[in-house]
Amino acid sequence: MTLRLVAAASLLFVVFSWDAHTAEQPTASSPEPSSASSGPPAGSVYLIGNSLTADTVPDELEGREEGLIAYHIDCGKPLTYILANPAEPCKKSSSLWPATLEERSFETLVMQTHYGTSFEDDIAAMSHWMRMQPQADVVVHTGWARQVQLADERAHTQRPDRMVHAEVWFDAVLQRLAAEFPGRRITRTRCTDALWMIADDVAAGRAPAEHLPNLEVMYRDAIHLDLAHGRFLMHNLMRAAVGQPLVQEWSKPIDPTLQAYLLEVVRRVTAATTSQPAADAE
Repeated sequence: MTLRLVAAASLLFVVFSWDAHTAEQPTASSPEPSSASSGPPAGSVYLIGNSLTADTVPDELEGREEGLIAYHIDCGKPLTYILANPAEPCKKSSSLWPATLEERSFETLVMQTHYGTSFEDDIAAMSHWMRMQPQADVVVHTGWARQVQLADERAHTQRPDRMVHAEVWFDAVLQRLAAEFPGRRITRTRCTDALWMIADDVAAGRAPAEHLPNLEVMYRDAIHLDLAHGRFLMHNLMRAAVGQPLVQEWSKPIDPTLQAYLLEVVRRVTAATTSQPAADAE
């Protein structure tokens, strides 16, 4: 009698244990959620460009340490070259675009226009990467002109076939992308606009003359910006473009008066930011 009770109890324990085990396992009809179905990670940004993208210091964007920020930066190269030659970018911490854009999804895709391309070349390159990241908001990074050409390029009122840093070029790029990718959020950085604003402020006596007597102070060579206040300005403009808060502190010392002025420039130039223009023909 006692032996039969022990055997029955053992059988019940085995059945109960098997039921509990199977209840904890995922089944084919109720799979665990995957990251692919949940969309890009919040705050993730991928940047494609050259040293004028590097001058925005993407390594200091929020999320870099968490792996949310990645880039492909090849010095001096336009988008067409980067598209055709992705294997060896100059910045060794780059995440090569072919594998990165194929394997990961990003919330924001930043692409820098630059000298040396035609309008159609830029559109073709940007469109290629936009198709690889169909969920991403798009930011066209304007870069900026060589200091001796800034005023002349700004003066363009009709879009030329070759790239210039002029509002008419940026507007045409945004219009064309909006027409080819309806429904996508497409904006741009205001980096070129900020240098125009500073030039106007210097001419009108609104800039802090002791620290900014002329626009040349913003540059460290023919095109790249000063490592302290120049990069501080462009980094904050990139933050504004990708929806991150501005930074007050910087890795290199900046005079407080000049720093306050540059933050004011960022706020002024981005306050007038608009979404993409209506999709007209250029």
